[in-house]
Formats: sequence, C-alpha cells, structure tokens
Amino acid sequence: RLQGVSSQLHLLDPVKARDVPRAIASCDVAVVPFQAEGLNHSYAMPNKLFEAAFAGVPLCVSDLPEMRKFVASLGIGRVMDQTNPKNIADAIRDICENPERYAASEVSRQRLQQEYSWASQKNKLMALYNELCYPED
Repeated sequence: RLQGVSSQLHLLDPVKARDVPRAIASCDVAVVPFQAEGLNHSYAMPNKLFEAAFAGVPLCVSDLPEMRKFVASLGIGRVMDQTNPKNIADAIRDICENPERYAASEVSRQRLQQEYSWASQKNKLMALYNELCYPED
C-alpha cells in the first residue's frame, strides 16, 4: 500500500523498449537511486539516467561522482543522499514543487545532443575500436 502518495504516484505496466522514451516523458521527475556498492555502481551512468535526460524529465540522482557531475553540469536535476529516505523524499518534493528550477535549458539540450547522444558516442566508440584494433606503430 502506498500511504499518502497513491494519488500522486503512478506505477506503469512494463512497456516495450521503443515506448520507453514516451513513458518517461510523461513523468514529472525521474529517480535514479543507485547505491555505492563497489566501483561499478559508484561511477555508474545507467541508461535510465540518459533516457530521462533526453526525454526532458528532471532527474533526482544518487550522490555519486558521475551522476552528480552530470546533473550539475547540465542543470537538469538534483542530488539526493540515496541512503536517507527523508532526503530522497525531500529531493523529489523539491523537483515536483520547483520544476522550472530543474528544467533543461536550450544550452543543456544542445550539450546533451553534442556530448551524450548515440551519434556522438558512436564516433567515440568507433575511434576507440580503431585504436585498439589498428594501433599505430
């Protein structure tokens, strides 16, 4: 039972991969709660982070180095102490009550496309593959 939030929290049935962006775009806030369980999680940049950012949904992320840097540099969300339920609730409430503070600007949307889109990442990945497979003598 969802005490006190059932009218505000909507749980969706699973959606097909192609429908994920549309489902995310219908949200007021995206919560990315990763625990710092080893280096992999501490420095994680999960798909849901990027899906929400590209959907234009403000992010509430764990206080982990890369996620903190990502939302701070783009101004598209806020950090929460993922180990503290009250802090998580406060962060979500802040975003819901002040969405304009966390809305993506035109500059941040351009940076998302230039730095984090598949078109941009594909070029970096191909360059890395080429470097590894065909190193210069």
